[in-house]
Amino acid sequence: MANYGYVLDVSAFQPQACYFNFWEKWEARGVKGGIVKLTESTWYVNEYAAGQIAAIKHEGLAVSGYHFSRFRGNSYQAVQEANLAIACAHQMGLPQGAPLVLDYEERLGYRASNTQAAIAFLKCIKAAGYVPVFYSYSGMANLWDYSAIHQATGAVLWIAAYPTMSGVTSPAMGYFPSISDTTAAWQFTDNFFGEHIDGSIDLTGVFTGMAEQKITSGGHLDDCHFEDDKLVVGGWFASDKANGKGNHYVILTDDQGHEFARQSVALLPRPDVAKAFPDIPGADQSGFAAKFDYTAGMAGKKLRVYFRYTDDPAGNGNATDYVSMVDMTQSAAYLDNMSVSFGKRLYVAGWFASDLSIGKLNRFVIL
Repeated sequence: MANYGYVLDVSAFQPQACYFNFWEKWEARGVKGGIVKLTESTWYVNEYAAGQIAAIKHEGLAVSGYHFSRFRGNSYQAVQEANLAIACAHQMGLPQGAPLVLDYEERLGYRASNTQAAIAFLKCIKAAGYVPVFYSYSGMANLWDYSAIHQATGAVLWIAAYPTMSGVTSPAMGYFPSISDTTAAWQFTDNFFGEHIDGSIDLTGVFTGMAEQKITSGGHLDDCHFEDDKLVVGGWFASDKANGKGNHYVILTDDQGHEFARQSVALLPRPDVAKAFPDIPGADQSGFAAKFDYTAGMAGKKLRVYFRYTDDPAGNGNATDYVSMVDMTQSAAYLDNMSVSFGKRLYVAGWFASDLSIGKLNRFVIL
């Protein structure tokens, strides 16, 4: 059985999917596409959807959308829900021609009316220029007629069935739900890599086909660590839009765009990038690295790290950027030892390090 790559579906329960490094991590695990919840019923809109779609597209992954339906067997309401999904898909940046999924999970109604309502919804999706996809659980097959849906709309099937609720890193293909010969994808877990997120295998390329396009731009924040109270960042960025932009900068801001610092840098050799991305111009000389003073204003912030090509020696002007996020709200600690000496003294020892400790020069142990 073909495997065109894995796909994540995300919603407002995964606001972190707005960040590039979220998708960078999952891409390293074989994920090639993301399916974003756009809407539900006739009233709900996912406030994070535009950011999630933008992050998926930024990482060069295929992007799709889905609508969580509430129309049951009501064809009139199905059309109203489809109109909301289509309008939001346009507003949120879902590309024309991308899959737009009908998520049908209500265990109510009658097979015939449910099927007709699903057909009404998916016909609207198809007419709007999106690829119609029907999603449901294998245990609900008695509540809809997928053959009729496929025949009327051309919609392919994305089916959900979980052999286990434990964390998994790949599907147990022996448990594949044989609902239809035209099944395009299987959602095999809601606990992918133990992170309680839905994972699917794309069997036909419906959710990952866009990722097969030539990649001409890319980047990655490879490293972020401290050296003698300095924040060190490093990575790579190469783009076909960097031509004519001979100045290279690393810039730090908060997540609202307030700038903390910038450095002009010389590019470093990255033969590994050139090997992995042969279609990106300048990939062999695309390394960025900088060291910044870590200030109190940075502590407790989510920092944006910009790798920038620009035609301006001051780092502004006509620029092309790669942006990643660094979370400066991390802390860790451990009580290594607690003992009583001769029945009179209590000794405690351990360690505590925090991104928030800058400027706090007094240390106390309190019982």
